[in-house]
Amino acid sequence: MNGNLDSRKAVPLELLVYLVVLVIAAALRFSNLGGLPLTDHEASLALQALRLSKGEQVLISGEPGYIALTTLWFSLFELSDFTARFWPALAGTLLALTPLLYRERVGKAAALVLAGLVAVDPIMIGASRSAEGSMLALLGLLAAVGFAMRSKPLWCGFALGFALAGGPALWPGVICLAVFLLINCKSLRQVDNRFLALAAMTAMVTLVLLSTLFLINPPGISAFGSSLVDYWGSWRSENPAPLKGIAAAWGSSTLLVLVLSIWSLIQGFVRGEARAKWLGIWAGAALALILMNPARQLFDFSWATVPLLALAAMKLVELFPSFSSDNRIVFIAETVLVVALVVFSFMNAVNLVNNPLQSPEEYRNRAIGAVLPLFLLLGMTVLLAWGWSGASTREGFIAGVLLLAGFFTLANSIKAASLGSRPEIEIRRDLAAVVGSEELLRTIQDISRARTGIENRIDVLIVDLQSPSLEWALRSFEKAETAAVFDPTASPSLVITDVNQQITAGASYRGQKIIWQEEPDMKNMTIIDWLKWSFFRIAPLENREIILWARNDLFPGGNIP
Repeated sequence: MNGNLDSRKAVPLELLVYLVVLVIAAALRFSNLGGLPLTDHEASLALQALRLSKGEQVLISGEPGYIALTTLWFSLFELSDFTARFWPALAGTLLALTPLLYRERVGKAAALVLAGLVAVDPIMIGASRSAEGSMLALLGLLAAVGFAMRSKPLWCGFALGFALAGGPALWPGVICLAVFLLINCKSLRQVDNRFLALAAMTAMVTLVLLSTLFLINPPGISAFGSSLVDYWGSWRSENPAPLKGIAAAWGSSTLLVLVLSIWSLIQGFVRGEARAKWLGIWAGAALALILMNPARQLFDFSWATVPLLALAAMKLVELFPSFSSDNRIVFIAETVLVVALVVFSFMNAVNLVNNPLQSPEEYRNRAIGAVLPLFLLLGMTVLLAWGWSGASTREGFIAGVLLLAGFFTLANSIKAASLGSRPEIEIRRDLAAVVGSEELLRTIQDISRARTGIENRIDVLIVDLQSPSLEWALRSFEKAETAAVFDPTASPSLVITDVNQQITAGASYRGQKIIWQEEPDMKNMTIIDWLKWSFFRIAPLENREIILWARNDLFPGGNIP
């Protein structure tokens, strides 16, 4: 009877912890969600949803799930950067609950720890805060596999339909799943044909309803094929992202996960654990797909991060119960030594990296300050283990390393949530961040208010600029239009062009230069630059400038010659 009472108490406690994890995940994904303007990639999808919400016919791109849900959202609520990013943020929040579907496979404690790791992982946070379908694809496929393991065909098909509507980001996950099934052919023979038929039918219905915007836009069904075309097209990218830089940025952003997962994977192979083997195969296949693709992005590492998080969670569950120190003083002393000396060494190393033009004496002192604490730590660790307790020293060392890595991960999580000092240089699909939106809109609104009495009534013409982010920024202006070339016989009130373009018209114009976008100079970034980006979000930048031309007669004393 006492056992039954204990189990009834344990279940609410477990659910309470999952609720806390869900709140943390939501806070990191929804905080300041609309603080940054949409990038070109995000805006191109949001503009499709905006036009569909107005009843216009639009050729939907390869992300029908995001576009359909956002179209519905735009029809109900105010158009904003927040509402454009709402569904990916919600999907990223719910992703923290998917370990519930795998509790029997990885263990209840490991599933709970995995949920916490998913909630604070920087890559997952960054992907969840981007207006695109990658997080819908990730959530849908992981949920579909989880429901399949639990023999829930309807839920499996529903989740799979959402995943298929997630866009090009789905296909690395599908390929990894196919590799797993090919290696483990027995799992295919165990699947009931009735289950497969019911799940496939539900997935097809869900995909059709999403792709066609609930049958309102029938041509949208072609978007599923477009997603596959877009993914394979990425393998022919003419502007490959630097392999070493992307790998260094990912590795440094997820240092704790990498250390624990590699440790868990090696031990799992030595012990012959099937879970570790399959998670290792998944992670290896995903990493190979990501690193070989020339269009690789940090977001793409999500598919490799999931199995690595699972391995790390299993290792953490194994580590914590083993901390039964026979000498608490030695344990605490070693933990404090690790934290203090590594932090001191790190600060000196950072000073070396950030200040390369130091005098020889300063450089020597900083180098000694970076290396000497590590030798001191090694010596103190050996003395504590030899003179007092080897087991307590080992546990203290592990605890110190975990504290440091956990703090570093949390710092990256906060940055990925755009709560750091440089939110414009954060993890996102399109690294060209819009930084001139506020200045441009304020100027146009001031001119419009002075000319028409209403801040969004003036006519604006965008000339020869392939910039969805600019079109999105001007979405509330009633007379904003785009043109491939400027008509010299026309005389629009305001014209926006590239910085290198001049306009010739019957009216005279004056121009104001605006830095519209900033983007890390990935092609010329060294490993040191990538590490600086990982630690401090500092990077050499490339700017894209535009010019806002205003007709002279809009200003006091101006005229049209």
